[in-house]
Amino acid sequence: MYGHVNRPVTPYQHRSRHFGRSKCPSLLFLMTVLGLYIYIEREREGKRAFHLEEEQASMCGPRVIVIGAQKGGTTALAEYAKQTTWMKLGVRKELHFFDAWIKSGRSKEDKTAMQRKYLELFPVQPLISPNGADSMSRWSHFGFSRINPFCSDYQTNLSYQYNQDAVLADITPIYMITPGAPEMIQSVTNDPFIVMLLRDPSERALSAFRMNWRNQAIPDNVKKNQSMFASRFNSQVRKGIGLSEECLTSQACQERAIGKNSSESLVWRGLYSIHLSSWFKVYPKNRVVIWVSEDFSNDPGRYLQDLRHQILPEYSLRMLDRKRTPYARVFTDPLRLSPWNTTMEALRVYFKPYNEKLIRLLQQKGYHAAVSHILNNWENSIY
Repeated sequence: MYGHVNRPVTPYQHRSRHFGRSKCPSLLFLMTVLGLYIYIEREREGKRAFHLEEEQASMCGPRVIVIGAQKGGTTALAEYAKQTTWMKLGVRKELHFFDAWIKSGRSKEDKTAMQRKYLELFPVQPLISPNGADSMSRWSHFGFSRINPFCSDYQTNLSYQYNQDAVLADITPIYMITPGAPEMIQSVTNDPFIVMLLRDPSERALSAFRMNWRNQAIPDNVKKNQSMFASRFNSQVRKGIGLSEECLTSQACQERAIGKNSSESLVWRGLYSIHLSSWFKVYPKNRVVIWVSEDFSNDPGRYLQDLRHQILPEYSLRMLDRKRTPYARVFTDPLRLSPWNTTMEALRVYFKPYNEKLIRLLQQKGYHAAVSHILNNWENSIY
């Protein structure tokens, strides 16, 4: 049986036994320090990315905003746009963001909150890296795994590739008559194209009333009664003219008008010269597109192609064929009034001076093609 042999102790072993191993940096300690450093750097980078998002958010959002007119073909435009390869709508056809913001009483000066809420209404796609991999990147740690893919500044600053074959669009006809909408839209978007579809105001008013008449909760035999339809239309036109006269001089009336249904404001919506003047004060001619509804309905593909050339000249458009377009519908509504109905005559008389102002305004701005189309299609409301 062997006894215990005392071996000489080296200086290093003596220190280790005396002080323990706390003086020797272990691998676990180094990994902890490294992890803490990475965490701090990520937090700093996340804050920088957050501020970058705030600064560049105004560069995102819709490139096309269709502001009306109601019953001027905006729903048809939305259906035709869905058939193209270059335009995408928001979460729904009519977002009603800016008019709802005013009706809620929220401040127009709160641009940061307004901007964030507005951009939430548009679809986003996952981040796509240059090699095609999905969003497993350092940006996903900071809440950027889903951001607006149609923002060119994000594409540049974050070095990611996105599908650029589409632009976002907001189609909400009530924006045309929403007081303060031009300034609000300018403050939360990056110089979008403003598209206006203008229809003969008297025919537009009749169409708007007919839509509301069909949607009322009344018996079918009443809805199909021609005399009741004409009588009710005459009553609404008289109320609408009174509302328009009040709104011409009252900002409060204009704000109330966006909260009223389209039957009560059917005349006010047709004073295009009044509404367009506020938009031309904010947006230059190269950002305002004016179409005449009567011509747009005949050839929507050509109009959309012209708009695409202005926005995305490098991309191609899948042409539309009216024979294959499911929305190419024809109404057979029996509730139609004679063009020489007394109420329609009163509307034309009321709209005539405003239509003349509209023509002069468009001529002054250089929209000679739109003026020509108006003169050819609105002859009963001008001469």
